Amino acid sequence: MAFLLLWRWETPDMHLAVETDRLKRVYTARSANGSRSRVVVLDDVTLSIRRGELFGVLGVNGAGKSTLLRILAAQLRPSSGTAKVAGFDVGRYASHVRRHVGIVCGDEGALLRLRTPELSTGERQRAHVERGLAANPAVLLLDQPTLGLDCAASRQMRATIRRWLGEDATRTVMIATNDMAEANELCDRVAILDSGRLVACETPAALKDRWQIQPAAAETRVRGAEALEAAFLAIVGRQGWASV
Repeated sequence: MAFLLLWRWETPDMHLAVETDRLKRVYTARSANGSRSRVVVLDDVTLSIRRGELFGVLGVNGAGKSTLLRILAAQLRPSSGTAKVAGFDVGRYASHVRRHVGIVCGDEGALLRLRTPELSTGERQRAHVERGLAANPAVLLLDQPTLGLDCAASRQMRATIRRWLGEDATRTVMIATNDMAEANELCDRVAILDSGRLVACETPAALKDRWQIQPAAAETRVRGAEALEAAFLAIVGRQGWASV
């Protein structure tokens, strides 16, 4: 029995912090006239995230980013497919998942504002994230942690996240963000969701190289976060937004 248990924990996939296979989440929406319709929020999303990785999830509002994180935190059950976090299936072993996972949502600032009105937005948000870090989870899920922060506070937040991750090679961070500078600076890889579907998963550098739509001349070629934003808009078919 001891040998079998040891073998189980030494299987090759144990280097993965997060695994999803054809993950789907469907809601039933009711209109004003009482009719019902199916709303697919996540549609067959398959991902593998390595331990120690800082992984980003990008997508326009409503793409399914927050729903994905809530499923991985065992706060929401998938409609079909599977998800494992720290080796535990989120449906079968939700309590084990919650012991190994921390989740921090940027939109919880209103609750913090009621509790700590004397603090600034940046101070409250930083306290919220630091509380998540202090719990020392194996996998930390961050849903727009710098939402509403100024550039200085955002930079400090990113430094805090990098420092925490660097202190232990087994820690993993998954961050959902709309901030291309944040994704470009922090993430080892990024996944792009569009209408609930996974449409790309690469390093930021690979995405920028593959989807570079500007002329190749050095003086006109966009770089950094601007290049990642251009790639993102091209992938999700919103190139026209860039000129608005």
